[in-house]
Amino acid sequence: KGEKGKKRSKQGFFLFVLFGTVYGSYIINTLEVEAFYNFNMNYTVMFIGVGIFLLWDIKYSLIVVGANIISNLVFFNLFSPLSAKEFITAGGFMMISMAAFMVITLQWRYNVLKRETRNTLMLQKSEQKANQLIETANDGVITVNEKREVILINPSAQRIFEYTQEEVLGKPLSLLIDEEIIERFVAEKCNLAALTKETISTDPEDLIYGKRKDGSVFPLDVSTSKMFVDGEFYTTSIFRDITVET
Repeated sequence: KGEKGKKRSKQGFFLFVLFGTVYGSYIINTLEVEAFYNFNMNYTVMFIGVGIFLLWDIKYSLIVVGANIISNLVFFNLFSPLSAKEFITAGGFMMISMAAFMVITLQWRYNVLKRETRNTLMLQKSEQKANQLIETANDGVITVNEKREVILINPSAQRIFEYTQEEVLGKPLSLLIDEEIIERFVAEKCNLAALTKETISTDPEDLIYGKRKDGSVFPLDVSTSKMFVDGEFYTTSIFRDITVET
């Protein structure tokens, strides 16, 4: 019912615009040169521009413009006191050209906006799904920027390190992982992506240790990935407390 109601409203508005277009063509073709010149721009904006802009439908738009052209030709031959030259120089040709131009440009802009809106909605949905996965993940997830400042920490990571989000965001990653460990792996691999699962062994000396809020340390299983967004590198790490395993 809702869709049918919208369709009927659109069709009703289309008929109103179509009537206004044809009636406007009749009026404009009964005017003298000066009045014709003053009226044709108002007519174009009122009945063609507004109609096409609101309808946003190429089918209806083409019908409106087609009706405008045909009705102008018919009423010009039947009623116009102007010659063809006077009709053109007084703005008749410009009026018809503007109508066609409006159809092309407005429809093109509509398609661009429609595509951009669809892409934005798809991106928002994918971001929402990604955020939901991160928020509900059993493993801790932390993202840092190039300065190694924490910009994201999920609830599991907050639970593992015993910090709240407010206490960690904007702080250096060294708050959570021993600075010496970070420097060692950075020196070996030149970036934070060195903190990968492959670097972890069963030797206690080779394990990566996290630091809880109370100062206690614990072994971590860590895997990371880097991404380049808007000209900046970000590193996302997934942490798992392996205290029981060790």
